Order: sequence, then C-alpha cells, then structure tokens
Amino acid sequence: MDFLIIIIAIVLIIVGFSRMKKSNKNTSTTNSGKKQVATRTIKKEVALQPVKNKNTFKPIALILDTETTGLINDNSIRVTKQNVIDHSDNFPRIVQLAFMLVDINGNYDGETFYIKQKEDIPKEAIKIHGITNEKCEKEGVELEKALSALTVASSKVDDIVGHNIAFDYKVLHAEFVKAGIPFSLKKKNKVDTMKLTGKQLGHKYGFKISLYNSADKLFGNKKEWQALKPNLKEHNAESDIIVTALIYNMLNGK
Repeated sequence: MDFLIIIIAIVLIIVGFSRMKKSNKNTSTTNSGKKQVATRTIKKEVALQPVKNKNTFKPIALILDTETTGLINDNSIRVTKQNVIDHSDNFPRIVQLAFMLVDINGNYDGETFYIKQKEDIPKEAIKIHGITNEKCEKEGVELEKALSALTVASSKVDDIVGHNIAFDYKVLHAEFVKAGIPFSLKKKNKVDTMKLTGKQLGHKYGFKISLYNSADKLFGNKKEWQALKPNLKEHNAESDIIVTALIYNMLNGK
C-alpha cells in the first residue's frame, strides 16, 4: 500500500469530519499533571495532504503504529538492558513499523518499514496481520534502519500519537535496547487516541476500544468514512496510522 493511493479518500474524509469538530483548549492534564493531548492541534478546516516542501515543513506530532510477533507477556517487567536480556521472550519483535509527521496545516510525511526477522513469526500473529517471514525478507529492512528513520522523524516533534500507544512505546523501547540504539522517544509527550476516544464516548464501550471500532463509533455511517474503509487493512501499520490520524485530528484538543 502507498500513502498516495488513498490520499484522495483521506482528503474527502477529513473535509467531511472538519465540520464535526469544535475548537477547544489545546492541552489538558490528569490529576498527576501529565499532559494527555498534544501541545498544538491541526487546523480544523484543512485536509491531510502530502508535504510539498520539506524545507518549510514544521511538524507538530508523530503518529505511529507497529505490528508485532505477539503481545507483551508480563507488562510489569520494565524495559531495561538487563531485563531485555533476562526476559527476552517477554517483549515481542516488530514486523512492521509505520509513522507519519503532521503539521498544523495538515501536511504529512510518512514512512513504512517491514522488518527482517531472525526467527519465525508465530502463526497466531500471522493470522492477525498477515505478515510472513517471506514478506519481511523480500520487502523488509534491518531493524536498525527503521529505528534510525524513526529517530530522525521523532527529533522534529515533542508529541507522539498512537492508539494504545503504551504498547507500541514499550515494544519500541525494547527494540531500541536490543539494537543498542539510544531510545529517541523517551522524553516525548504520549498522546493516546484510545483514551481520547474513551473520554469522548463516556467510556460506554469500555476503556480499551479498538482502533477501527473507535472510528466506527466516532464517524458512524458518514459516507466519507464508509468510502475509505474498503481501502484500509486492519492490523496493517500503514492503514492504522491513517485511522489514528483521523481520530487524532477530530478529538485532539477536546
């Protein structure tokens, strides 16, 4: 899948949703004082569009998603160099990484990587995302290349955005440790569209509403969303960051 293949559909859906959004304050805090939304928001009246001039591109957030070999077995185990060695199986490997930078005018610049694997991807994981060892070998890159690209992209923003971002953050942290690369996301403000959706819907669908279920509940039967859905593949990181971007653009700042 290429970002350009579905950009027309994205433009249509963002334009359609822009009327649904209300201006509000740009930051909020929990009782602990930690920020839960980005420090700046995308202008509500504009559509997402590929960046034309990277020299003048000033992104405000990095939207990311990963597909992995499984789940984290024990979430209580912190990511440290020693823990990654002693509990290597606790942290799944990344098979696909996608991210996009977005600016206040809706311009974006994105990349997608399949990651070459040293071990077999479990069949259970393949059933979910459809990514095989053969695909990773044929289309993939070494982990270090993808992480380096993420480091460059993340250096340009303070905010990183994901749906259930705590999972992606921890998996990425473990991968950085395994690769021996400084973790570039450590001091970033994490914006979770799953939490934003839950807040918007009053948590009546639970506290862990899935990405596409979130979009269905938020966007309903709007023709723009229904037209876009057939072009997306659930549990594909490139598709998932597009849906995450739509939710972020709608709810961030509320």
